[in-house]
Amino acid sequence: MAPKRLPQWFDRQGMTAWCNGVASLLDGRVTLEDLEGNLLAEAGAGHDGNRRFPFRVNGQRAGWVSISPGEIGTVHAAIIQQALGALERLADVRNSMGDLIRTTAHQWRELSVLYKFMDTVAGALDPDVVAGHLAERAAVALKADAAAVCYEPVETGGSPGCVATGEVEETAGAVARWALGLGSGTIFSSPEDLAASGVPAGKAGSVMAVPLQARGRNRGALALVRTAGEGFSAEDLKLGSLLSRQTALALSNLELVAQVRVAERMRRELEMAAEIQMSLLPDPLTVAGSVMAAGICIPAQEVGGDVFIVVPSSEGLLTGVADVSGHGLSSALLMNAFASEIHALALNETGPGALLDATNRLICERVGELGLFVTVVLIRCSEGGELSIASAGHPPPLLLTHEGGLEIVDTGGVPLGVMEDEVYEEVTLDGGRFNVIVMYSDGLTEARDAGGRMYGSDRLEELLRELAPRHPGPREVQEAVLDDFRRFTGDVAQADDLTVLSVGRVS
Repeated sequence: MAPKRLPQWFDRQGMTAWCNGVASLLDGRVTLEDLEGNLLAEAGAGHDGNRRFPFRVNGQRAGWVSISPGEIGTVHAAIIQQALGALERLADVRNSMGDLIRTTAHQWRELSVLYKFMDTVAGALDPDVVAGHLAERAAVALKADAAAVCYEPVETGGSPGCVATGEVEETAGAVARWALGLGSGTIFSSPEDLAASGVPAGKAGSVMAVPLQARGRNRGALALVRTAGEGFSAEDLKLGSLLSRQTALALSNLELVAQVRVAERMRRELEMAAEIQMSLLPDPLTVAGSVMAAGICIPAQEVGGDVFIVVPSSEGLLTGVADVSGHGLSSALLMNAFASEIHALALNETGPGALLDATNRLICERVGELGLFVTVVLIRCSEGGELSIASAGHPPPLLLTHEGGLEIVDTGGVPLGVMEDEVYEEVTLDGGRFNVIVMYSDGLTEARDAGGRMYGSDRLEELLRELAPRHPGPREVQEAVLDDFRRFTGDVAQADDLTVLSVGRVS
């Protein structure tokens, strides 16, 4: 009786020819059987073989050869041994070819499934779509009755996703959720094995679970369920792992896309915030009667925490420079609120000290718990040139006098937002000695060159001492300070917001 399934090493044409050749040489009957006694090939006439010889394939016993020649002598024995050697070599070659064919077939299957899957998910931007394609493709390729994919959210603030398909999708979903922490793929060959792991087996027969791993991180899990028939094999697990890895890479790429989208949205919002902030600044050059103000504010990032203030009034100009602690959007928002408050309060009160008192109380009440504070210097310049100055922890203004000298005007005071009951005193300077007064933020004096040296207040004061005897106007002073600053820093990136405001008489 012939076997239902022929062994891999058996080659019908070649081994039938071998039987014919040996039967002809021995003038007898030759039969080839497997280990169970199933007839594979035969040739020659006569009764069943009275001599049985075992043969091996790749070193393992594989079957029997029965021979019944008319007589067996020395010559016949030699022929039989040579013939058995030839049979074993033929079987070895056939078996190796079978391994190669099977391996090639598996590889072709894997490549074909992977190619179709990658082509399907190419360009998909929805993680549910990617997961759904994996569940469907894996169920078809691995002949599963149900499949499920659970995955981590790809966007910050998103929720985990789970997609299932097939007859017993609830069981598949439960297995996928259980498998989220797996380090490697696994196969449960029976419902009992699955239940022992704490997962309700339901109608499951064989179950396979594979983590979605890519770039050193678990991003989810794939679960496949067969309700009956042959269980999952190691080859199935390999293909499932390949599909899962490609899915994990796709989800990882979607995460990168989401991050790029967020970054792009933030970039656009920061650009808009920068435009709004710059639009809130006073004009670079303002003239009110006999007083002129030349100001510039250069943020280190898209938005900054510096501002200069120029508010014309019937009494002259209210001017100042302010600097919020820290950097970035929070500092910029506080600075915008501060500048708005100053402009609103200045409609009724132009005294620098009183303005600082009022804004300090507001900042303490509204953002005191955030730990932010504001340094500021305010100067009211009257039509007659008289200066009223109040400061809240800001670098002291530098006064270029009418006599060609330089004076440092230090009025003290703690930053706004530190002490709610602080009272800010004013200092009044005679307008007869006033030519130009310079206010600036510490982004000027604390800037560094390529060698790490700080620009410093000494350098600024020396520059202004050289300028003072020439009696320059506000715009000339500002340009001289900026030119010297740029020569000093060169190509070094700006580390802090920079603001310079020069106020003086119109020449």
